[in-house]
Amino acid sequence: MNILNNQSLIKFAICPHETKENIDFWEKFSKKLSSFLKKEVKIVTFKDLEEEEKKIEKEKFDLYYARLPITLKLYSKGYKYLGYFKDKKNKLIIIKHSSLYPEAIFLKKQLKIAILEEEDYFFPLLNLNIDLSKTEILFVKDHDEILKLVKFQNVDLGIVNEEFFLKKSEDDKKNISILATFEFPFYHFFMVSSIYEPLMKKIFQNFSEIELIKNQEEIFEKLTEKLVYISQNFKYRALAFILLEKLPIAIATGKEEFEFINSFFSALTGYEFKDLKNIKIDEFFIPKNKYHLIITKDGKELWIEYQKIPAQFMGKSTYLHYFIDRSQQKKLEIFYEIIKEINSIITKAFLEEEIFFSVIKSLVEKFGFPLAWIETRDPENPELFVIKFKAGEKKEIIEKFKTLREKYLKLFIIEALKNQNILIIPKISESKICESCELRSFCKELFLKEGINSICAIPLMKNNE
Repeated sequence: MNILNNQSLIKFAICPHETKENIDFWEKFSKKLSSFLKKEVKIVTFKDLEEEEKKIEKEKFDLYYARLPITLKLYSKGYKYLGYFKDKKNKLIIIKHSSLYPEAIFLKKQLKIAILEEEDYFFPLLNLNIDLSKTEILFVKDHDEILKLVKFQNVDLGIVNEEFFLKKSEDDKKNISILATFEFPFYHFFMVSSIYEPLMKKIFQNFSEIELIKNQEEIFEKLTEKLVYISQNFKYRALAFILLEKLPIAIATGKEEFEFINSFFSALTGYEFKDLKNIKIDEFFIPKNKYHLIITKDGKELWIEYQKIPAQFMGKSTYLHYFIDRSQQKKLEIFYEIIKEINSIITKAFLEEEIFFSVIKSLVEKFGFPLAWIETRDPENPELFVIKFKAGEKKEIIEKFKTLREKYLKLFIIEALKNQNILIIPKISESKICESCELRSFCKELFLKEGINSICAIPLMKNNE
């Protein structure tokens, strides 16, 4: 008994690549097929590739004319390869703006390419032999969008179906030229639901233009699996590029010596790879309780949150080192400890002199401040402040700041006392405060010349005095 006797119609799905331009052809083809089957053949179309992907997960079809990547999904659902058009070969073309010379394109520091997010569209990229670390791949929904992106030079290159391109008007193709062509020996296949395979094979013998597939399922399965592998490989490489060069994470590899560093590593530490040749990794990352410490190329301290994990790199085992700058957080934690220390000193001390001496000593010896001093109001002239204590390796330069203190820092100190707030300028070199009343531009130069890039005023109070 004919399997199809109990079915009123045949659902025939067709790739959206085909129905947009060739619907008349497929209507004629389905009528011919219907005459052989003695059943109605209903064409199922999709408005775009996204809709097709969704529907094949939910709906069942009796017959399908599918592009290569979709055949893999259909094959996994039990569909069988039936055949392909003998004389129909698919070509993908790489297009560019006519004003761009090929040599100039590949000399760019960053190459931008627009393609459909389909496995087969990665094949032409392999032929280009491009450096993915210098390439941004932009996935779009359809060929028309790729055409526009290339035409208006929003991307350097695009990959589209040749048949689509040739059918576009001259106006649509204006200022666009073909850089290279990639040809598939097969591209679209007729796929059939497994229970209808014997009958469809018999029926399709009436179509001389179609080459039937005999025992090639294994070959095509391997081919489609290879497509997925290539696609995944490109996606992983693209993702790796984003992780290495786009995210604010410093990354390095190596066991004892550095084998690789990313650009953010250099940006944070000041070191280029050539600078690290004689530096041991264990000596570079200095463990300090919660954080690790790095001494940058210009001698500054960089506090980092650091991790290392075993990894495979360039075919050998190594370690992946990655870290995030936590210097600002470390400074805040240190500052919190300073406040706790000062409160403890004030609570325990009885004499003013004892408070001043202990605070200064703690700031310099415990917290490493290069310069700290205590100022109090002058008993004879309350408008002025006098230095009671000074300490730190830079304490001798305090006299250079005499004019600075008396005219400008005084306002900074008064504000701190008046509002009972701690005032901080974390980076004198970048702070807008430096242009206001507290620190004029020449004050900034004085501080920076002496290697001081931050300053704070801490009001000390005991018994409301």
